[in-house]
Formats: sequence, structure tokens, C-alpha cells
Amino acid sequence: MFWASGGLGRYQHALEVADGLPDADAQERLQDAVCEVLAENEESMMVFLRLGSQWNWAEGIRVGLNYPAAETVSRMTGVPHKKRHQLFDDLQILEGAALEYWDSKRRAQHGRTV
Repeated sequence: MFWASGGLGRYQHALEVADGLPDADAQERLQDAVCEVLAENEESMMVFLRLGSQWNWAEGIRVGLNYPAAETVSRMTGVPHKKRHQLFDDLQILEGAALEYWDSKRRAQHGRTV
């Protein structure tokens, strides 16, 4: 499944902002970023972005999405019930990619595996 041309790198700016960077340049880069999402994945991406504040944390590290919140958001945004199983699969793919990105960034900052 291809989420966007260019891979996760195209989402890097959004992830930096979601990561709470105080860097004003990150906000500016986000405004300049272009992100192509295939039409078939638009609904899943929009639900994922709406879940930006719904991460579970352990010891200061994001460990995964709050799945009950994902269900609530999918209902409140009108995702048909029959499409929610596929949406959940899609969210797990996006979740994994975001967690990998944040983990690699954390390791680079600490110069070691954390």
C-alpha cells in the first residue's frame, strides 16, 4: 500500500510540529510542505491527523494511538461502519510509520538506542 509519493519524508514536517518542536522554522516549513495522499487513503489520513492529540505515552515516549479515540473519531466524522475495519488497518500502518520516525529521531538526538 502506498500512502504518498516520496514516502514518510513528506510527512516529516507535520510529525515535527506534532512532536511539539518549539522551532518557529518548523511551523514555516509545515506551511511550505506539499503532501500528496492518494484519494483512496484520504479518509484514513484525515482520521489519523484528527487523532494528533490522542497518543498513549509511557515514560515520556509515545507508544501508540488511543484506539477508543480512533473509533470515536471515525464515528463522529461519518466513516461508514463497513469501512472501519480497513480504517483500523490503515491507522495501524500510519501509527507504525510515525512511531518509527519519532524513535529514529530520539535515537539520533541521544546518539544511541533508547
